[in-house]
Amino acid sequence: MGSGDPRYAESRMVQLPETLVEAIEAEVGQEPAARLEKAQAELSACYRTAAGGICPTPWRDEHYRAYLVARFPATFAATYVVLDEILKLGGGGATGWETVIDVCAGPGTALLALAALGLRPKRAWLLERDSNFLAIARRLAEHVGGTADGTEYCRAEAAEGLESIGMPADLVVCAYGLGEQSSAEARAELLRAAWERTKGVLVVVEPGTPQGARTIFEGRRMLLELGAHLWGPCPHAASCPLETSERRWCHFSVRLARSRLHRMLKGGTLTYEDERFSYVVAARFAPPSPSNARARVISFPRLTNAGVKFEGCLADGRAERILIPKREREAYRVARDLRWGATVPDHVLAVRVVRGAVQ
Repeated sequence: MGSGDPRYAESRMVQLPETLVEAIEAEVGQEPAARLEKAQAELSACYRTAAGGICPTPWRDEHYRAYLVARFPATFAATYVVLDEILKLGGGGATGWETVIDVCAGPGTALLALAALGLRPKRAWLLERDSNFLAIARRLAEHVGGTADGTEYCRAEAAEGLESIGMPADLVVCAYGLGEQSSAEARAELLRAAWERTKGVLVVVEPGTPQGARTIFEGRRMLLELGAHLWGPCPHAASCPLETSERRWCHFSVRLARSRLHRMLKGGTLTYEDERFSYVVAARFAPPSPSNARARVISFPRLTNAGVKFEGCLADGRAERILIPKREREAYRVARDLRWGATVPDHVLAVRVVRGAVQ
């Protein structure tokens, strides 16, 4: 899938580090392709019909291997770009993440993403109820290197595991786990426990589906009630303008490179896929950079004869359909390079033409 550190640059393309690709290949081993294809099809069908996002069917070894090939790269990519954005907002490594908790860790997604970003916390806890995933997480971390030396692999339900950890952490990540809880009450219990164990930054990532966005809306409201400072993606702490929309929901996209086996399991021919995700980042303190208060692009920008069109979430709590006209040459030049999820510089926003509210 690539070599070196993950990169997304202008194309926002993420490639898994070569060491992680090798670790996944080692896990897959000589598993017959036909068996992996069957396992992937079974997982896809199960997730589509499962309540709360939990597949009740007992997993066999080939299911875990199929997950690593076909699903893990997408969850890794989404987690990676969110963590990378926080680092940029916090001024590189100034966030000082010496202790990390990965909640609903799966194969150790958050810790592996941090390692790919060159961050090695002194101590980490991986909370996961599935012992097979914990074993895989340990093997992947050993193969990749660069993860925390003092890592504890804890088999536990998420909220209970958080309560058992005797100290708060600089960074708590719950990626693709909050929505798997069985009820609103269970989600609230998990989020409250995660916040109680956060002394710095809390990151929640969910699939970029209407249901995933609702989980994030719900979590965002609760975190604000608990006194959290929002670091992203929201440029404001007002009610989300998309929460009551019948057609739109807040989500973003990352493009990730596909391996040959990945393409085969998913039956695709493209060398990449786009993962849609929703997220919220909250902290005990205000962000050190004012850029989080800038408007954010919440749709795919389109180049038209009139200029650049996109939907933007503004610092005053409104969501607008925006045009940056060609006649505003400097602003237009900058707007052409905006990506879905990017923040909009103030001088670009100042010359916008509002085409209406996002509904």
